[in-house]
Amino acid sequence: MREMSRTKKIFFFAAPFPAMAAFKIWASQEHGPSSLLAASAVMFAYCLMVLLLERHWWRPGYFEWVTTIYFAVIIASLALWPHAAEKIWTRYSVTGIYSCLFTASFIPPLFGADPFTYHYAKLMTAEQYWNNPIFVNINRVMTNVWSTLFAVCIIISLYPSVITRAAIPLVLIVGFGVPFNRRYPDYYLKKLGFPTMAEQRAIADDLKFQQKVEKQPRDDIS
Repeated sequence: MREMSRTKKIFFFAAPFPAMAAFKIWASQEHGPSSLLAASAVMFAYCLMVLLLERHWWRPGYFEWVTTIYFAVIIASLALWPHAAEKIWTRYSVTGIYSCLFTASFIPPLFGADPFTYHYAKLMTAEQYWNNPIFVNINRVMTNVWSTLFAVCIIISLYPSVITRAAIPLVLIVGFGVPFNRRYPDYYLKKLGFPTMAEQRAIADDLKFQQKVEKQPRDDIS
């Protein structure tokens, strides 16, 4: 994979979330089945655009695929059963977000696919470490933790409350999940006696610099 710019990395991490957030806000205002169908169609088109861009730059992650399928299901349900589907999506749009996250993190490894976090970890880690069993094991543990957090968010979001749908999930994700993601890899590596992630990136940068210097033409010394 070619070195990716910071802007593109941010896009890979955050691209699907605007569609989810926009749909949740629109659904909460209860505009009616036709309006919700139009909104979901716009979100579906946005997700397709994200898939095309990410495929052009590298490849899409599980969440991008699941989110696109999610909006396709919403469109189909609203087209077939407009009033019943509108009630479901209006009431449980937040639960749908957590369900997408859980599906993307929990299901693929069951079929032998890479862990959920593996895709995003590659954006932050030198390619020489991608096939290392330690790298894979770290991401497997982190994926299991995130799957558990998303499962808890699904369950508590079934109760319609700001506390259960926003406050508690935010505490779980931002207060525990994000710090765990940042600290666990270094903890695991130190436990095995290996350099931390920052140290590995420094080593990789030094190696690139040395290779660049070696490739530069040298003037003949007479």
